[in-house]
Amino acid sequence: MEAKYEMKDEDEMESEPGGLVTGVKNLILLPIRPFISKTALRTYLTSILIISTSTLLLIFAITAYILFYYAYVPNLTFSRTIHLQFDAVHTNQIVNRHPYGTATLAPDLITGQAYDVAIELSLPRTPDNIAAGNFMLQVDMLAAAGGKSTWGNPAPEGLTSDENTYTAQRTPQHPLPPATPKLNP
Repeated sequence: MEAKYEMKDEDEMESEPGGLVTGVKNLILLPIRPFISKTALRTYLTSILIISTSTLLLIFAITAYILFYYAYVPNLTFSRTIHLQFDAVHTNQIVNRHPYGTATLAPDLITGQAYDVAIELSLPRTPDNIAAGNFMLQVDMLAAAGGKSTWGNPAPEGLTSDENTYTAQRTPQHPLPPATPKLNP
């Protein structure tokens, strides 16, 4: 192989047609001939094919991993915004005296997965809210219709009609006095 790249004698270069021009051309091309030989070009092509195939397979693997991850790995944390509802339209205040809110958790809950529930309540600092003082929240976790409640106890008939709901209800911290005062004899 080395014989291919050996420089020809000056006499041979001058005897070829073109003579001096061909000799100068051969002299200029001599340092780059190993880089443009058939063996080198074959090596370049093989390297380009291997690198492009590897890159394509890497992109395919990353895409498959991301799709698998989002399709099969459960989302362990999620949040819902719940806006409290005030039933001021009812004249009978016994119907629902306290504001309430509901949210469906069904698409994000996973069977057998333990969850920590945290409630963050933000109220504007208005005089009415400041005068309301302390209050408690009641949270009810309900199962799907016809199912059991999330705590393993059967849910009352009236509570199983909704899908999985999350209810936050404002209740006073101290019990309310009875509607009619008791008279002492």
